[in-house]
Amino acid sequence: NPENAHTIKISADALKAHLGHGDTVGACVEENPEKNKAEDNYIKAKDNYEKAKVEHSNALQNQKQEGFGKIMNAYQAKLLKEEYSYREIRDRLANALRGQGQSKVNYSKTMNEYKARLAKENQNYHQRREQLSRAMQVQKSECSKKAMNEYRVKMVKEEEIYRKARNEYYKVTQTKKK
Repeated sequence: NPENAHTIKISADALKAHLGHGDTVGACVEENPEKNKAEDNYIKAKDNYEKAKVEHSNALQNQKQEGFGKIMNAYQAKLLKEEYSYREIRDRLANALRGQGQSKVNYSKTMNEYKARLAKENQNYHQRREQLSRAMQVQKSECSKKAMNEYRVKMVKEEEIYRKARNEYYKVTQTKKK
């Protein structure tokens, strides 16, 4: 109902139930938005931005428990005309990915476990799951190395300051003794 349109936030776990009783996901449009079926792999709706002619699909209901948490399967977008478009998706932590896209150019972006891509028309989009455990281990070890290096640098600087202060103290005390 475009005249009574309002945005609600639902958890990913509740998405299937909302789709099951006729709710749709995406912008409100007057010309018959495609109905979302819980058994579909993708939720389809048309963007309502002023100049954007983008058809997008969010596979939110195609989530499964793997590894560290729920994984969004895909975000797919394609330009319908040769023009720039604005796109925005949000991950489960409400971090937004915004950007400009141009047709005939492929875009891909990973946010947490979410991957977004702007694909040209007639190109099939397929999402491969990121190896989260490996990525997190690498990230953890890189963070640890970086933190350790920063800590070492800090300790070296503090040690230099301490040595200078100690040397100054000894110089002053030696001078006073003479």
